[in-house]
Amino acid sequence: MKKALLLVSLVILMGSSFAQQSTLVREKTDLSYFVTRTRDEEVKKLVDLPCGIKADDPVKVMMQKVQNYLLLFKPEPEFTDDIYARAANLQAVKSVLEGGYLLTRMGK
Repeated sequence: MKKALLLVSLVILMGSSFAQQSTLVREKTDLSYFVTRTRDEEVKKLVDLPCGIKADDPVKVMMQKVQNYLLLFKPEPEFTDDIYARAANLQAVKSVLEGGYLLTRMGK
């Protein structure tokens, strides 16, 4: 479970790199946001995403919701790096949903 949450953390961190997030995120982000010490902190960050994730969702459901969000995400042309960040995140989510390293070790 811990390893799956670490992958989800990676997806969150990569997702937060999307440049078209609010100007507050681009202008001034407290770097301590990117450090997650407990599962509860991690779940709170996931719930705060605009994906419809609930605190009691299983990891697989969380990943499916992140995937759906990414599939619907349309990068704006002026933020050219967003297409690559989106593609990388989609590959990471796909790997977990197809039984990659983390879910296999968790017993799905």
